[in-house]
Amino acid sequence: MKIGLEAHIYPGVPSKLFCACAVPMMCPVCTAQPGSKPMAVNRKAVEDTIKVALALKCRVMERITFMRKQYFYPDLPANFQRTSTPFGADGGLKDIGIKEVHLEEDAGRLDLKTGKVDFGRAGTPLIEIVTEPCMKSPSEATEFLKNLSDLMRYIGVSYPLRFKVDTNISLAEARVEVKNIGSIKGVKTAFEYEAQRQGKVISSGGKVLGETRHYDEDTGRTFSAREKETEDDYRKIPDADLPDYDISVALRSISRKISEDLFERRARYMKTYTLSREACIAVTPTPGFAELFERLAAKFPPAFVGEWIRSDLIGELSYRGIFPEDAKPDEGRLESLLGKYASGGISKLRARIMLRELLDKGSWKERPADVDVSKAVREVMERHKDAVQKLKRGKKVIADFLVGEVSQALGFQIHPQKIREEMEKVLEKTVQIKI
Repeated sequence: MKIGLEAHIYPGVPSKLFCACAVPMMCPVCTAQPGSKPMAVNRKAVEDTIKVALALKCRVMERITFMRKQYFYPDLPANFQRTSTPFGADGGLKDIGIKEVHLEEDAGRLDLKTGKVDFGRAGTPLIEIVTEPCMKSPSEATEFLKNLSDLMRYIGVSYPLRFKVDTNISLAEARVEVKNIGSIKGVKTAFEYEAQRQGKVISSGGKVLGETRHYDEDTGRTFSAREKETEDDYRKIPDADLPDYDISVALRSISRKISEDLFERRARYMKTYTLSREACIAVTPTPGFAELFERLAAKFPPAFVGEWIRSDLIGELSYRGIFPEDAKPDEGRLESLLGKYASGGISKLRARIMLRELLDKGSWKERPADVDVSKAVREVMERHKDAVQKLKRGKKVIADFLVGEVSQALGFQIHPQKIREEMEKVLEKTVQIKI
């Protein structure tokens, strides 16, 4: 099996590539009305494409030309698509080779079941990332897309990731392309179906045809659309309405701002801080969030901070619909909270309650510092005499129940271990027992 991908990323830009329309608005330019001329290329889309090429470790060009890629299809009103010469080439993402990175305009949306065309997205910027045909399995392809999604978020180009993928898969000499898959799960399903379909053709003595196929999300199947075009079929020519663009100044400016590579950063965290793989992913959604982790890890045990961010902070942000790149919690209060929690001064649940109050209100309600743990233990033990008797008879699991009752009575602000220690002191007066 030989697999290659053409991943088309929608960058987070407010307008289309060659006009001022926002999606899904339309104008004479993006619907190719007679006499309409394109505006200068969207500057932000160009800058984002440079970022992507650099992040994928490509050799980046200093001049680009927009070409007319000509084909006749109902979703393309001009009968050609404007696509750039490569911004970058010969890069890689982990073990997957990146052949080229382009910037192009999107076509309209053709509903293959009804024949209707929606031109609302026509002209939307797309960053096209073309891999080498070096992947050997559907799982390898989906892992690449997950890593690409993480990278696009990290460099601030697209999150939540909006993309569509054209996939190339061959079990024989002929290359079969499956167009416009809109999810990572869909890519895996389409590959699995195509591998099975092509395998059956070969095993029955048939010949796999080079063709373009579409993926049906409802059935998980692919179906033939047309014979596969070759590059020559597109008859690419430079767009006479657009000049060549010198991007060298933007390239130098963006190069100076590039932060540490995402995957190198994760590897460093695993080695330096001994974080789990899951914690490394959780603390590195963006460079800013990773730097927050590093500042906290300089003051508290790094593995403790990493797991707290993964299990508590990320979860609470997600519950509130807040992306880490948009979160701006008071860092001083975060340090105070972690200091209390790391030292055993408060319980895990109390730490979580304080975090919720911090995110919702900007602070938390302080509890009295002079909590009488011994008194609370004695009161709980007095209320649950039967449980205490069972504990004295050796049923140690009862201790967890009693610790929970004391913790609740104290507003979950005392670490369970401190409650357990105080309970042992009380029990030692009547019976020698470790709980």
